[in-house]
Amino acid sequence: MRGEHDDCIRIAYEWLDSQQITRNIRRIYRLIKHLIEEWAGRYVSQSDVEVAAELRPKIRGKYPRFNISRHLVLPSNVRLANIQLAKTQNYELCAEDYASTEA
Repeated sequence: MRGEHDDCIRIAYEWLDSQQITRNIRRIYRLIKHLIEEWAGRYVSQSDVEVAAELRPKIRGKYPRFNISRHLVLPSNVRLANIQLAKTQNYELCAEDYASTEA
């Protein structure tokens, strides 16, 4: 499996890294890739998310069902600081999708 762009894989990895891991594999009410795109201000492909999940050792499951909590954490924008393609497109974040914010 191959992602479309290394920066987009990094973006997806950072988003997944900020989420709480659970025992159960479940589907989030919205597509994860859309949540990631809105946070990062950048298109990411499904394959970018799949590769990022494979790189994240504690993540289990197959897109769109992973072992992350439904109580989503809005990642800090600091995670995007060194990713060149982040915030280069017009996506609007909906903070209401998140239960908490990363410190």
